[in-house]
Amino acid sequence: MSTPVALSFVERGWQSARMLSIALVTERQFRVTHYLKGTVAPEVLAMITPYPGMRIVPVARQLFCVVTLAVLLATLVRRQLRLVIVDHPRTSARARLFLQPWRIPLVEAAEETQRLCYRWNGRQYALADLVEQV
Repeated sequence: MSTPVALSFVERGWQSARMLSIALVTERQFRVTHYLKGTVAPEVLAMITPYPGMRIVPVARQLFCVVTLAVLLATLVRRQLRLVIVDHPRTSARARLFLQPWRIPLVEAAEETQRLCYRWNGRQYALADLVEQV
């Protein structure tokens, strides 16, 4: 069986998605790729340097929707996609519609009032609890 893949589409803040992906990579042996909307300064990329099994890909703002769709299709065709992480309500709604026929879990990562929270299947989870569920 191939390594499970999680895709993260980050538009706002990267901390909650990064913390979840670190847990998935270290505890569940996932491969995680973060697609960051917009250009990222080299010093910011150095600060969020990925762990082994994790990649960070900056995507031009104008291409973000197209890249999101292309990447989702490619991983679905290869039957590797196990989880999608988003941090924006608009992207969440689009991804939910697209992923529904394949029953791929969608996690909404958010940074609310200085704490990280994750929504999955209509429920809110702490990081450790979510990693156990995935």
